[in-house]
Amino acid sequence: MYANIAYLNNSIADFSDDSMPLIVGSCGHYRFHGEDVFHTRRPEGRQDYQLLYIASGRAYFTVCGEEKLLQAGNMVIYRPGESQDYVYYGEDLPEIYWVHFTGSRVQEILESYGIYKPMFASGTAVVYGQLFYQMITELPTRKSWRCASGRFSYRYAVVEKRILLSENLPYRKK
Repeated sequence: MYANIAYLNNSIADFSDDSMPLIVGSCGHYRFHGEDVFHTRRPEGRQDYQLLYIASGRAYFTVCGEEKLLQAGNMVIYRPGESQDYVYYGEDLPEIYWVHFTGSRVQEILESYGIYKPMFASGTAVVYGQLFYQMITELPTRKSWRCASGRFSYRYAVVEKRILLSENLPYRKK
């Protein structure tokens, strides 16, 4: 298993903070192979949002009580308080990027981009991995990744534009 993870203020604490429109708390990148098995089970969910991007391979997610097998090019978003249950098997060669975030306008921002469902196709692009890598490397060097505009700050603005604003993705409002 390969893992590259970053936390705001070096804290692994689950938190909710409505002092700004959007705050990134942590992000990471996992790659699994062989006999690796990674299972996350949070029956009560978390206080923040979590976005997971499947860059390659496949992964299993339980959403609304149903297990789904998702291939590369899909994303899953868990909202605060939603039960989280997902599994990565090394034999499926999953490569996963994730980000946890909170804020006073997160739901409004997601809805403005047509993101209502917990799973959606995003397609695959090398730039997604590059953008997550930038978040991972820059997050620990900041005292705070808060942004008054409600947009992802600095590098996160690029992630938002590439992932959430792409007009050609099937989850976008028409």
